[in-house]
Amino acid sequence: MRKAMLLAPALAALACASVQVTTEAAPGADFSGLETFAQAAHDGAAPQVQDAVHAEIGKQLEEKGFRRAPHDEADFVVAFQARGEPRARLALAGDPDAPVYRVRRYVAGTLVIDVFRVGSADPMWHGVARTDITRESQRRRSAERAVRAVLAEFPPTS
Repeated sequence: MRKAMLLAPALAALACASVQVTTEAAPGADFSGLETFAQAAHDGAAPQVQDAVHAEIGKQLEEKGFRRAPHDEADFVVAFQARGEPRARLALAGDPDAPVYRVRRYVAGTLVIDVFRVGSADPMWHGVARTDITRESQRRRSAERAVRAVLAEFPPTS
C-alpha cells in the first residue's frame, strides 16, 4: 500500500517538469522483424497511474505501426515499472534581499519500460524516464508524457 501511495505522486508532475530519458538496446538486438506486441501484467502501481501508463504504451506502439496480439502470438512483450522516492530541498522564498528559506518536498519519479522478445528472459530494449515531481493534480497526463518521452526512442534507429 505504501508503494502505491508513493507511486501516484511519483508521476504526478511529469507534465510540468522536464523529463530526462535514457535508453539502451541489447547488443545484437534485431528490431527489424517486430510487428506485434503484448503487454505484461502490472501490480503495485496506483490504479490511475497503472491504467494511464498501460493505455499510453499501447497507443504509442500502435501509432508506430505495431499491432496488439495475444501473448502467445506476439513478437515482443512490453513491461513497465514506476516508482517514486520522497525528497526535500531548501528553496529561497520571497525577496532575495531578505532571504527566507523553506523546505520544498517533492518526489524523484522514475518510469522504466522494458521490451522483451517473446521467449526471452532478457530485455532487448530498456528505457527510463526520470523527473522531479512537485504536483499531484495531473497524474494521468504526467504518466502519459513519461511514456511518450521514453517510447519516442523505440525502436532504436541505429
